[in-house]
Amino acid sequence: MSFRFCGKEHTVEVADGMDELGRDFLLKMLLNAHSTLVMGRPGRYENNLMTHVSATNFRLIDCAVRYVRLLMDRHHGGAPDHDSVARVLPGQRENLAPDEPIVLKTVEALKKAGPAPGDR
Repeated sequence: MSFRFCGKEHTVEVADGMDELGRDFLLKMLLNAHSTLVMGRPGRYENNLMTHVSATNFRLIDCAVRYVRLLMDRHHGGAPDHDSVARVLPGQRENLAPDEPIVLKTVEALKKAGPAPGDR
């Protein structure tokens, strides 16, 4: 399997007999690794969690809420419940600069607000 981009080429050896599903899966893994590396250069993830999630639909909002809770638990010894974070996050999105990470901004807002009912 070969990739060409801007005059550069890279070849990945594929095992003999690998079926189309296996090749597609390999390609997906390579693209995911590439995406992670690209996002890592400007520091857009922390501890394997994307901090620059574009929370524009329910799935991505839920993802951002889970990441906020994980970071709060890791760094502050506890996390607000899901609903508490889900209430704070949209307000942070309204004042978000284009290059600002909503996950980290929400963590900061929750830290400033202090413990809320339902925190564990």
